[in-house]
Amino acid sequence: MLSIKRNVVRAYIYSPDQKRLLIIKSPIANIFSLPGGAIGSGESTEQALERELHEELGIEKSHIKQITFLESTHSKKRLLLVPFQSFISYFSVVLSSDPKLSPNWEIRKFRWVTKEQSKTLLKKYLEQPF
Repeated sequence: MLSIKRNVVRAYIYSPDQKRLLIIKSPIANIFSLPGGAIGSGESTEQALERELHEELGIEKSHIKQITFLESTHSKKRLLLVPFQSFISYFSVVLSSDPKLSPNWEIRKFRWVTKEQSKTLLKKYLEQPF
């Protein structure tokens, strides 16, 4: 039987003072989510994370003060009758400075929010995080 498997990285990106969290909206999904994306062939999770942050937001490695691995989750769903499995590695990223963000076509909107605001805005995403 056909099945889709995907290894993904996602990041909780915090401002230098760790009081704000960066959330994004893609052009496809109409919900806020966390930045990140698929892990490329031969990439480690940390390499994929750094690449995705650079490609999607223009965040350079020099803007990153700290990266901490948080957890991995595995989710199973059905997508158009095809089993879909995601293995998601979550990271916490603290920026060393407030970089000028340059979102690419994968991001329709981004927003800095407080941790309290993120609980509401990320609720739908955290229920189905692929």
